Amino acid sequence: QTQSKVKDATHNVIIRYRDDPDLQNAIDKIQQGLKCCGGYSYHDWEHNEHFNCSAKTVQACGVPFSCCRKVGLVFICLPLM
Repeated sequence: QTQSKVKDATHNVIIRYRDDPDLQNAIDKIQQGLKCCGGYSYHDWEHNEHFNCSAKTVQACGVPFSCCRKVGLVFICLPLM
């Protein structure tokens, strides 16, 4: 039951990511600090209307920049495809 509540909370936060700048900053700081992307995996971002692959935005099939990792001089981001 606890796992279900955490999953629901994570899902709701990801859905609202672009709606609230304070929430967005908090999620970005958490992802950068924990070196993670999403609640369980980067696929969680498919639930956000700006990042899912059917979106008509430049972020479609993508993830927030806070999911990206610097490798040498470049940043690597995981696509959702």
